[in-house]
Amino acid sequence: MGGFERASIDGMLDAMSSDFGAWVKGFVPNAVGDPASVPPVEASFLAMHPGVALEVARMIFLGDQQGVLDAVTAPCTLVQVAGDFAAPPSVAEYMRRRMTAAAAADVVVIDSVGHFPQLVAPQQVLDVLEGVMLRHGGGGGEGGERGAAGEQVAAEVAEADGGIDITA
Repeated sequence: MGGFERASIDGMLDAMSSDFGAWVKGFVPNAVGDPASVPPVEASFLAMHPGVALEVARMIFLGDQQGVLDAVTAPCTLVQVAGDFAAPPSVAEYMRRRMTAAAAADVVVIDSVGHFPQLVAPQQVLDVLEGVMLRHGGGGGEGGERGAAGEQVAAEVAEADGGIDITA
């Protein structure tokens, strides 16, 4: 379901190892979707050690963890970006179907473009998280209040300087 052909993965890994900076400049615009977010995300990617980034990419693209989906026993909410170039909505649906044996799994599709929902639609992700907390007995008080945890997250988001650092 979704994914890339092995030849494409090998080509990407070769590009990362031969010219990491050029790979970042090609990958990040597709991954973030929003042109305004490209410079800070590019800077964050370029701050990573290329060797570490390559090993993380190998783990992500060559690791097959499909088998663990059947063992998931906790309720899950899968957040999917509608216009994700790397993981189409069929991936989240596949995961949901595989997890239904022992766990309730919901799929929430965020109407945005890019691969990192926390970067391309942070407020929508916070709304999803708040909904999950409310459904599972946390994060809300009377009248739909967020509660201390939700207020702290909201305050931290409000105080953020707008920089996006994927290495932190």
